[in-house]
Amino acid sequence: MKEKSWNSYTTPEQQQILNHWLDINITNEISEIEIKECKKIIEEKPNDVYRVAIASHICGETIESFVEAVRNKNIDELFFVTVKKDELDEIATERYMSFEQSFINMIVENYNEKEKNKTKFKTLALTIDKC
Repeated sequence: MKEKSWNSYTTPEQQQILNHWLDINITNEISEIEIKECKKIIEEKPNDVYRVAIASHICGETIESFVEAVRNKNIDELFFVTVKKDELDEIATERYMSFEQSFINMIVENYNEKEKNKTKFKTLALTIDKC
């Protein structure tokens, strides 16, 4: 996957990025039911979840606030309080965009590394099978 601006990704790519963000941050404290609910929300509202992801990234967190909102069934309240880029002044928008690009670069780089390792593993498995 290539690094580009959020709005340049297709909706399925956005969902893929957010699902990867979720997957790499899952801990034992998150149940399978909660994970499924998080993925459902990502599928339905990727732009809202993206704003939460950026806010979490800015605050040095990962998925905690998102999972907690899903757990407590107050995801709409979380979406309501997250900052919308178009509501910021010019200086804040520049800073926000810097955090956005940092987040995208981090997730896409991690995603690509994971995909590269999957390919290596499949190739190794095929090689072993032929022996």
